[in-house]
Amino acid sequence: MALLRVGAEPTLTADSEPSYAALEPGIWLDELSSRLLEARFLVTTRGGQLVLRGERASVDESRPLLGRPTPCVGREQELSMLLGAIEGCVEEAMPSGAIVIAAPGMGKSRLRHELLRRLAARAPGVAVLSASGAPMTAGSPYGLLGEALRRLCGVEVGDAPAAQEAKIRERVGRHVPPADAERVGEFIAALCGVAIEQPSASMRAARGDPRIMSEQIRRAFVELLRAEAAARPCLLVLEDLHWGDAATVKLVDAALLELRDRPFFVLAFARREVHDVFPRLWEGRVVQRIPLAGLTRKAAERLVTAVLGADVPASLVARIVEQAAGNALFLEELIRAVVEGKTEGQPATVLAMLQARLSCLEPEARKVLCSASVFGQTFWQGGVLALLGQERAPTGGEGADRWLESLVRSEMVEAQWSSRFPGDAEYRFRHALVRDAAYGLLPVEDRVLGHRIAGAHLEQAGEADPMVLAEHAHLGGELARAALYYLRAAEQSYRSNDYDGVLARVERGMSCAPGGDVLGRLLGMKLDVCFLREDWQVGLEIGKQALSVLSRGSVAWNRAVGRLIVMTGHLGLAGELESLVNQIMSSEPEPGGEAACCLPVSAAITALSHWGMRDLSLRLLTRLEQLATRVPEGEQLAHAQLRFSRSTFLRLLGDDPFQAYEDARRAEAVFAEVSPWRWREFAASSTALSMAELGEHAEAERMLRASLERSVRINDAFTLSSVRVWLMILLAERCAPEHLDEIASLAGQLIKIGAMEATTGPAHGALARVLLSRGRLKEARAEAEEALAILQRDRFYRPLVYRTLIEVLLGEGRVEAARQASDEGLRCLSALGGSLGYSEIPLRLAVSEAHLAAGDAALARAAIEQALRAVEVRARKIPDEGARRRYVEQVRGNARVRELSRAWLGRDVELPSGGEVSSDG
Repeated sequence: MALLRVGAEPTLTADSEPSYAALEPGIWLDELSSRLLEARFLVTTRGGQLVLRGERASVDESRPLLGRPTPCVGREQELSMLLGAIEGCVEEAMPSGAIVIAAPGMGKSRLRHELLRRLAARAPGVAVLSASGAPMTAGSPYGLLGEALRRLCGVEVGDAPAAQEAKIRERVGRHVPPADAERVGEFIAALCGVAIEQPSASMRAARGDPRIMSEQIRRAFVELLRAEAAARPCLLVLEDLHWGDAATVKLVDAALLELRDRPFFVLAFARREVHDVFPRLWEGRVVQRIPLAGLTRKAAERLVTAVLGADVPASLVARIVEQAAGNALFLEELIRAVVEGKTEGQPATVLAMLQARLSCLEPEARKVLCSASVFGQTFWQGGVLALLGQERAPTGGEGADRWLESLVRSEMVEAQWSSRFPGDAEYRFRHALVRDAAYGLLPVEDRVLGHRIAGAHLEQAGEADPMVLAEHAHLGGELARAALYYLRAAEQSYRSNDYDGVLARVERGMSCAPGGDVLGRLLGMKLDVCFLREDWQVGLEIGKQALSVLSRGSVAWNRAVGRLIVMTGHLGLAGELESLVNQIMSSEPEPGGEAACCLPVSAAITALSHWGMRDLSLRLLTRLEQLATRVPEGEQLAHAQLRFSRSTFLRLLGDDPFQAYEDARRAEAVFAEVSPWRWREFAASSTALSMAELGEHAEAERMLRASLERSVRINDAFTLSSVRVWLMILLAERCAPEHLDEIASLAGQLIKIGAMEATTGPAHGALARVLLSRGRLKEARAEAEEALAILQRDRFYRPLVYRTLIEVLLGEGRVEAARQASDEGLRCLSALGGSLGYSEIPLRLAVSEAHLAAGDAALARAAIEQALRAVEVRARKIPDEGARRRYVEQVRGNARVRELSRAWLGRDVELPSGGEVSSDG
């Protein structure tokens, strides 16, 4: 092998970029012809004109044996089952599928070829999308689906990004409704790994949150398939799924679930280990499992006689069939050996048989085949030439080109109809075991050097899958380079919401012993997964390691600090928590990284506000406001995060319900546009609760119910639980008789789940209010005490529970106990900064009632005076006169404060000029 500048980093220059027009020779078509042909042929657009470029690679003729067509023997039962299932899917317009599972060499590929051949004859209108897994790309997010959709759209690696985007948008626009085509095209491009030249606000938001990206891609894929399957039945063929990826499996699962009235069929072929890789593969969907047994003796005998002739001795046929033991590939190799005159002393295994066959090749042909094996199951002519240190030879020359043609004729490899790399012929080993046999013949030092050259060649050719480049670098002994590509692969998995994939790629990267920034970012990726899985203790240790090597102020550093703030809060580590806040306050983000830093800081503010940590929340909020002034207005998501976190702080710990409402409303408007997922529901719920505090109860309830409906459709457990808590809290504040059963039901669901303090604590508190309304005071007291016992960290809700407990104790006539509960509630309020959002006024009102019941008029007046002052402070910050009146008159607690204030203090709420209110409000 020749050394190709090992260590260099070749790049594709603009001068070397092939012409778009030159890449697309073909036959010009009209629209009608295009629709008739596009199921079996690749049709693209050039200058607005439809062009037929060739037959799709997924439609194959039967593969020959010794140069002659052979029948597909022993598979009639499986073929009948599969054809019947596909036809049933088409007739019933119902998504379904099948998984064919067998050991290597048992005939999966032969069955696939024959099935597609018959299907093309029986149902030529079926659109066939196909992709194949490979060891080098195993686990790469959307690897299989990306390949299938790039083929559908005619996208090639060498195309300029703008041309790739244009091809995808054109193909999507054929069937997807115009109103959705732009969005669907953009996220299908993301699925295919194609960069968008001018990303929308939705795309920019999705790039900042893997859960948003995952949901948007899911929506786009399902909508594309729905539109395609409405035009004609769709068959998705996934070969070697055991080398596939979780993201593809999840999207196919979503399609099988959601395309209830469309003829979509998925056909997967895999080895038995597929269920170890994907343990619950399409469980609960209409998908058949078809185990492929070995060929029967009769079927094997038919193949032998079909190739060798009817006059072959029966004893030879019997020996061949017995030695093959049902393995179709082994049987074929034994037949070849007989034709070549080698009837005695054959190896006992198919792999040994293949290696023996390879050893009989001419030396140059064997060298070409072994070089090709370095690339994996699929390889390219240019790559083989690079490994051999050759230039392209003229047609008919003595170079690798001639030997590749010879290997095709000898049925070792197959030429593909199209190539991922334009202008570079693509080949595929006839069987994975052929590739393994060839690779096994390479000396170790040749493998190492070969992988270095292969990685450099693929990078120069435009290979976009970082996992492929990482594996070649790793196997080539370039560990620093491999670690960097494993990091990129982990980031790709994170963007695809594949957390197991993230961890696997991080571990691969860590095995390369990286240092510095790459080590820190790998640890940061692991920290992200711990954070999202709420593995606080493990994440804390990993996060500390990451901070020790990450550059202070970098995007990765800020994200790690934000994660650690939430983790230390959950673990109750107050000292470490304050230290982390101080680090954010004293650091400067790297140039251009301000927007990326807003999300982790915003998430930290939201968590701290729920925990009642007012001072730390306010410090971080001030910092976030400073950062936002340096973020362009076009970065809508960053500004929306600021508004949402400020709304949360003001609602829970502040004294400006109108600003909380305005911030939440504006954040929701952005989230609704760019994020169809949990952030929209969080902001919608915050908007609704702020509206309720301002007196617009009916509209607040309507908004929360709409949010609950969307959350049920999203089916994200955390979002659904959160919205249920907020609706429960809203209804429990008023405890209208018609809502008592619903409140109890919501509370019961949340207690049964029992996942978090933030849900179970308020649930017990809401049950206490329901029982109080029904006069079941002893049970109500028990529920309130249980809520207080649970709410140790989420302290913002404790004052409301104390309010309920005071009312229950007063109802029981236990006045002294009510006063003690009042003192505890006020101490809680004081510890939280003295002003606790919407909880302050209800608590002070209950305290005043307790003191009055105890006969302590002075303390009762003092408590009601503080409550009146709190009402005034909030009312004066409402700029609209009508909204001010509604706040002081229609909020039940505020009206009661005014009533007691007039009776005990002889005065009413004082508002700015023009804001007078009715004395009987």
